[in-house]
Amino acid sequence: MTAIEGMIWRVFGSKNHIKVLMFLHKLSRVRSDTTMKELEKRTGISRATLVRIVKDMSRAKIVMIRGATKGQVITILNTPQRKIIWNFIKDFEKSFYMYR
Repeated sequence: MTAIEGMIWRVFGSKNHIKVLMFLHKLSRVRSDTTMKELEKRTGISRATLVRIVKDMSRAKIVMIRGATKGQVITILNTPQRKIIWNFIKDFEKSFYMYR
């Protein structure tokens, strides 16, 4: 876990949630959707845990889930909630690198 992820973890709590948030944050610079399979592969989190995390993020209106159970596509939404978290991550990144 990087120092930035560590700081965010202290605020949000779950290490697995942070892994998924950071992956989605980095992914959002390139594209706005991914699959459960890619999330599982890139984050190293079990599928059962990912399902719970993605449902939490869906309720928070950060992502939207489309498709059947096997081929679920997770789309990063452009909502105020997502923008707040992304800005929060960016602010942590800026403050971390500015005060090194």
